[in-house]
Amino acid sequence: MTKGARLINFRPFLCIFVLIATTILFSLVAFYVFPLGLALLILLFAATVALAVRAAMLRDFFKVTVYAVAVSLCALAVFAFMHTALYRYELSESVSYVLSGRVTEHYSFSDGAYTATLDELTANGEKIDGRLSLTVEQITDKYFYPDCGDVVEWRSEISINELIDDGVNASSVRSDIRYYAYAQGSDVNSVRDGDPRTLEKLRLALRDKLTENMSGQTGEIAFGMIAGDRYMLSDEITDAFSSAGIGHILAVSGLHIGLVAMLCAYLLSKLRVPPAVRAAIVTAALLLYTVFTGGSPSAIRAFVMCVIALWARFFGLRDGLNCLCAAGVVCLTISPFYLFECGFLMSMGSVYGLITFSRPIFGLLSKTGMPKFIAKGLSASLAVQIAIIPLTAVFFSKVYIYSVIVNALLMPVLGAAYTFMLAILPFTFIPPFAPLILLPSAVLWAITALGAAVSALPFAAITVRYSVGAVAVLPASFFASRFVMRVRRWIKTAAFIALALILAVTCENSVRTDKGMIVIGGGATATVIIHGDVAYLIADFSVGSRVVNAISRSRLLCDTFIVCEQSLTQESAEGIIEFARSYNVTEAVFPLLTDTEGYKRLTDAGLNATAAADAETVFDVAYSSGSPCGWLFRNGGKTFYVTNGFADETAAAAADIVRAKACYVQTSATVYTAWECGYDYTAVTRGDYVLTEFS
Repeated sequence: MTKGARLINFRPFLCIFVLIATTILFSLVAFYVFPLGLALLILLFAATVALAVRAAMLRDFFKVTVYAVAVSLCALAVFAFMHTALYRYELSESVSYVLSGRVTEHYSFSDGAYTATLDELTANGEKIDGRLSLTVEQITDKYFYPDCGDVVEWRSEISINELIDDGVNASSVRSDIRYYAYAQGSDVNSVRDGDPRTLEKLRLALRDKLTENMSGQTGEIAFGMIAGDRYMLSDEITDAFSSAGIGHILAVSGLHIGLVAMLCAYLLSKLRVPPAVRAAIVTAALLLYTVFTGGSPSAIRAFVMCVIALWARFFGLRDGLNCLCAAGVVCLTISPFYLFECGFLMSMGSVYGLITFSRPIFGLLSKTGMPKFIAKGLSASLAVQIAIIPLTAVFFSKVYIYSVIVNALLMPVLGAAYTFMLAILPFTFIPPFAPLILLPSAVLWAITALGAAVSALPFAAITVRYSVGAVAVLPASFFASRFVMRVRRWIKTAAFIALALILAVTCENSVRTDKGMIVIGGGATATVIIHGDVAYLIADFSVGSRVVNAISRSRLLCDTFIVCEQSLTQESAEGIIEFARSYNVTEAVFPLLTDTEGYKRLTDAGLNATAAADAETVFDVAYSSGSPCGWLFRNGGKTFYVTNGFADETAAAAADIVRAKACYVQTSATVYTAWECGYDYTAVTRGDYVLTEFS
């Protein structure tokens, strides 16, 4: 093929990947507007068949095969998407069930509440598909502590973990958590003993061994690096790693899979194993490791690319972009919803950045006289960040400023520590050799401290507000890259920069209102009522970082708040102080002073804390049995009831309101926002928040 003969050099898996991804997007359109989506799908299939016919007429049977495979996989993707979207739920909300389920390895007990992910579910004695997240509060039985494998039975209503609303909650497909249930200790009927499964036993044994021989926090980080499981990590740790730009080390991806492959290949080469046998053994080892870590999209992507690289010498497959798209095809065949999942897109985007941008950046840095080993690390880090900035902006509403430098400096150290940890891990189960694990433990401790220090620097994470349209920068960059066989590269580059600037302007996505209520979900639950120039915030401040993340992702433009806390404890005071490090808190309002330590902690930190009776707010305190249970906001002769705890039925009845849950995710506490029936309002749902503008 001569240069310029074709617009894009034909890569079979690139073709298949683009067609499957487009099919999935059109399937989402069909879910919302069926006639339009169906028409788009018919046009796409017709165009693909036409290309196959043309290739057959030219006797290019290789392309005929590619298009035939693409059509088959596209049809499979449409079926899988629609079947999952339409037939996912068997239970209904506002119905009380007798539920039971087996506790998986994801369970914890803290602050008097037990939280667990359950599988093998039954409802009223009938088996149901999927998993359920259970939170039990007000536990009176001190022996209530179900372990992995135990079966819990209780009675409660459920909340549905919506898969598609105004967005796609793709991670719920991978976790298979379809329902949430919240119960009191008195609602639990029984707990039956059970045994963990084989993989659960292995993962729990590894986690226990790491936390036993390292400090608890460092051991949990090590387990997260090896198993890709962040369940036990605190929000402070994950936020610090994310702000430093190294959060990817806590998800099994190319770094982990690649190092495992290199370690296995090195050991087998020392044993003089033949190359073909060596490749087969390493492939089997990577497959076992991928299964052990739960088979996340990033792990599957890395596994497929590593396997292709292992066998490339035997089959002559050396095209990086084609390999990446082959991995993408495998992932989307497993689940079409991976196309909307952050982990999959970040993993694909980072490798795409390496393939597309690292070579030209390295060339530019080398021309400056920079040493090659520095230029290589910096170009790789910069290439990845260029590709994933649109994704972090859309998914996290953040851009991490220092991530390029931190990754360039730390990746070699992290790689060495991770490899050494894997190499000595089997020996740590032999008592005399157990102290060896302290060596990588010291490195992880230093990296954690560095991550915390970087995250505390000014402008470590800048809040941005962009819609999903910003992701269009990535395919646009492809047409401005060396993969498109055209001359005059500077014209394409200029066009790409212009398009990126246009998207930066048009994809801005903020909440703009001067009189409304915003119910926020995501990593925390919160409600903001904006009344003129004042924004009132009601949230669960037990972990302030969660509230910071929720507010930043809500796309609110305001950065000054009056915090309303109905139970001012020392714990909630610490959360308010943590929130005040990111946002301006002019006043903290509380109904009754029941905890002088919380009040003293706020005043010592220089924050203004005021009793509700003395504060000028738009709220009245809601009481139940003489105790404050929430806040009442009256507008237009109607009453809104907001609480950062479980909604009190007495207050709800007194206010004559309809209760509406904001969100339940990582916290046992709840925020309820309720409004009276028939109120004249406009509700606009945007992903993880709901805006209700008052008339």
